[in-house]
Amino acid sequence: TGGEFVRLYPDEYERLAGVLADHGAPYALSIERTEEWWRERTFRSRGADPHVYGWESDGELRGYLVYTIESDDALLDVSEIAFGDPTAYLQLLRFLAVHRSQVDRIRLRGPVDDPLVDLVDDPATVETTVHPGASIRLVDVESVLEWIEYPDDAAGSLVLGVEDPVADWNDGTFRLDIDAGSATVEVSADAPDATLGVGPLSQLVVGYRTADRLV
Repeated sequence: TGGEFVRLYPDEYERLAGVLADHGAPYALSIERTEEWWRERTFRSRGADPHVYGWESDGELRGYLVYTIESDDALLDVSEIAFGDPTAYLQLLRFLAVHRSQVDRIRLRGPVDDPLVDLVDDPATVETTVHPGASIRLVDVESVLEWIEYPDDAAGSLVLGVEDPVADWNDGTFRLDIDAGSATVEVSADAPDATLGVGPLSQLVVGYRTADRLV
């Protein structure tokens, strides 16, 4: 109870951006969107423009969803759902539920830890599939290892061997020196302390895998 559902328009993209930032904070690889992205990719489509609705409470937007209705398939297809707290998520699900007279199925996309299956009365009624999401690849190992943030008390040296069959400037050995959280990186002729491919290194940099997990 409480709050209200509102239709959202392109000029309100900054309100959506705030919700998306909160929603994506726990996850790696959230996309930082430009105004053009919001206007041309979120609110527009090559086919029919999607519907964008949100739930707000006391004038604050706390969740939104972007969807289309495919009448031929009786499908409500949610391309994006974002919320700042569990209450907002439940409200958005309630908004979808009121479309039961128009559609037979609802398709949602979310992270693998989405709680939807735990919320329904019968989890067997929810068909779930897992697909790869965003991908990342370091295109300049030397500059990235200097650019990323390290803990303030981090200090030490590491000689890292990187295997990259595509970018020859990454395919080599680099010495990483860290002092008080700041790093310098240079090409090295020393024997590497550790060697890994650019793919696993990319996963490590964004926090998708830990070093122990990669080992």
